[in-house]
Formats: sequence, C-alpha cells, structure tokens
Amino acid sequence: MASINDLREPIEVYEAAVGDVETLVEYLRSDQPIGSWMREVLAFYLAGELEPKLPKGRPKKDTKVSKLMRMAAMEYRSRLYWAKKEGKPVYGKAEALRGEIAKNYGIIPEQFEQEFHRGIPNRKTVIGLQDRFVDWYINHRMK
Repeated sequence: MASINDLREPIEVYEAAVGDVETLVEYLRSDQPIGSWMREVLAFYLAGELEPKLPKGRPKKDTKVSKLMRMAAMEYRSRLYWAKKEGKPVYGKAEALRGEIAKNYGIIPEQFEQEFHRGIPNRKTVIGLQDRFVDWYINHRMK
C-alpha cells in the first residue's frame, strides 16, 4: 500500500534542479522518510535527466489569418469584459459570442474555437516525470 510520502510531489528535488539545493539537503538530513516517487525523481536529478527546459514556442510568422485571429480574440475579451462590467450575464454565452465574432471576421468558427483554447494546459495530460517538472517550473517557479 502506498504511503502519503509516495504521493507527495518532490518539490525539494525540483528546487535543486533549478539551482536551490539547500531545501533538498535539509530534507535529506531530516528524519522524514523518502517515498518511492521522491527516490525516482532524485535518481533522475542525480543522473542529470531533470532539466528545466521550456517547451518550444510557436513560430513568429504573422499571416493574415493569425492577425485576424488575434484581433477577433481581442474583441471577444473586450466584449466579455464590458458585458461583465455592465452586469450582464455571460455564463453559457461565451461560445455563441466567439462564434458570432468569428463570423464577423470571416474566420471558420471551429478554427477560432481551436485557436482560442490553444496553449491552455490541461493538467490531466501531464504524465511523464520531465513533463511534471516543467509543469511545476512554469506554474510555481516562474510566477
């Protein structure tokens, strides 16, 4: 049966991987038990396989469609902001609003939906050890 130490995220090892080894040294010198997950991540760190490499970004090439997408996204966020500011209900109407804006800009609504949701990480998809580390690095260390 797994103990709580096996389920705990090894933040001390993550901190050591980005240069702050003091927290890891303190943890190792303490009497706290080392779970299997901590042991596995520590082995990766000592082998040099745990690196804070950020995922590569999208290409910087601007096309007419990408500019239209950006302008449509800005209009959507603006209209949503002002609707909330005026006290109008927006819950459940966001998708219809995005569809309307996409048609106004001459963009395929499904393509605009896909582009609008692009880059929003889904925490359920973070599976691998390196991916979990990068997820922690982006969401906790870089903020």
